[in-house]
Amino acid sequence: KRWKHMARVALGQSKMTVRPIAGLLHIIVYVGFIVINIELLEIVLDGFLGTHRVLSPYLGNTYNVLIATFEILCGALLLFAITAPLGILMLAPISLNIAAFHYFLDPNSGLMGFILLALNMTLGVTYFSYYRSIFAGILTEKVFITHKHHKDNQVAHKPVAVIS
Repeated sequence: KRWKHMARVALGQSKMTVRPIAGLLHIIVYVGFIVINIELLEIVLDGFLGTHRVLSPYLGNTYNVLIATFEILCGALLLFAITAPLGILMLAPISLNIAAFHYFLDPNSGLMGFILLALNMTLGVTYFSYYRSIFAGILTEKVFITHKHHKDNQVAHKPVAVIS
């Protein structure tokens, strides 16, 4: 009974129907997440097997439509300044996959894939101020002051300031 409840809440997202608009948007993101992870698995399998869209025959035409819709949506996000940073992040693995696919499987036509990847990276650098908070832990240097406790001779490191 407990496993059934967990499956309904976690996998079925049953609590999302309490607030309909937020629930609908959450379900769209959830389905997108599932599709993207299936596509990622397919990309890895294609890389090892030297194939293209190896899961497509098993998942049917709906899978191809979902992937194409996702890619078009990512491109559409680039059209608006407020959504461009999200579109750039979502297109980064796709453009990397295109460049890697052409480099390894069709080297004669690989230039276009690398141009696409370079454009995506250029946009990423241009919009880096939007991503700075994501990388805050990596891009900051923490200053520590060492204090020695006289009673037990233990050394304690306490962060004093963060320099960015």
